[in-house]
Amino acid sequence: MKNLQILLLFLMVISCKTPTFYQLIELESETIKDGYSSNEDIELNLNFWSNNGNTEYFIKNISQNTIYIKFDECQIIKNGLVHDLFDNSEYTSSKGSIVGRRAKRIVQYGAAISQSDVYSNNLNTTFGAAATILSAGLNASVSSSQAASRSTSFSSSVTTKDKRVLAIHPSSSRKIHGINLQSGIFRDCDVDNKISSKKSNIENGLTFDKNDTPLKVKIIVRYSNDENFNDIKTYELETYVFRFSNWNSKAFVKREKFQECDDDISYYYKNVTDWYSPMRYYVKYR
Repeated sequence: MKNLQILLLFLMVISCKTPTFYQLIELESETIKDGYSSNEDIELNLNFWSNNGNTEYFIKNISQNTIYIKFDECQIIKNGLVHDLFDNSEYTSSKGSIVGRRAKRIVQYGAAISQSDVYSNNLNTTFGAAATILSAGLNASVSSSQAASRSTSFSSSVTTKDKRVLAIHPSSSRKIHGINLQSGIFRDCDVDNKISSKKSNIENGLTFDKNDTPLKVKIIVRYSNDENFNDIKTYELETYVFRFSNWNSKAFVKREKFQECDDDISYYYKNVTDWYSPMRYYVKYR
C-alpha cells in the first residue's frame, strides 16, 4: 500500500510539471544586415541570438591604421535609457592552497575570489556566482586544514579593471561585452501566452513598425585614429523589435541526433530550432 502511495505521488508530480514556452523576438534594422555593420574604418559583427537577447559584439579594424576605441564613451541605449559598457570597478581575484599532511598523504585545499567594489554596470557579469562558489571552497579548506597536523599556505592575487582606451591594430578584432535586452516577455491581451504545440505559429504574436515598437536599441561606438582623441568619430547602429510571437517548447525546439564521425558509435543529441538568426533572440518562460 505504501509503495502504491509513493507511485501515485510521483505520477502527480510529473503531471503537474510546469510547461515551458518561448517568445521569439525578431529585429529590424537599416544599419545592421545579417548581423554585420561597417563603415570605412570598423566592422561590427553582432549576434543577438540568446535567451533574453545578447548585445555582445566583435569590432574589427578594417582600416590601414591603428584604431583607438574610447571605451568609456561606448554605450548601449534601450528606449532612451543609457547603459555604459565601461565598468569602473576594480576586481581582485585570489587563489591559494593549503597543503596539509594527514595519514601520510598530501591533501590540497582552497580557492577564493573577491571584489573590491560591488558596483557593476555590466548586467552579464558572472562574478557573484563565482565568488559564492569559490569562497565556499576556501571556507571548506580552512576547516579542513585545522585538522591537519602540519600545513603550509600559498596565495596570490591579481587586480583588474576595464581599460578606458582599447587599441585595435589593422585586420584584428576585439570582443565587446554587452547587456541583455530583456528580462521578461512582451504581453498583450490578444496574444496567447500559454499556447499549445499545435497552435504555435508565427501568427500568435504582434507586428510593429519603428514608431510603435516596444523596444528600440542603439549601439554607440566612439573611436579615433589618434590615441589622444583629437579627432574622435562616432558610429551608431540602430535596431528595433518588429515582431514577437509565443511558442510552445515542443513546437519551438527539436532534439536531433548528430554524429561526430562516420561510424555509428560516436554521436550526441542537441536542441535545435528552425528560427535561429543573428537578428532574432528568444525569451524562455513558464
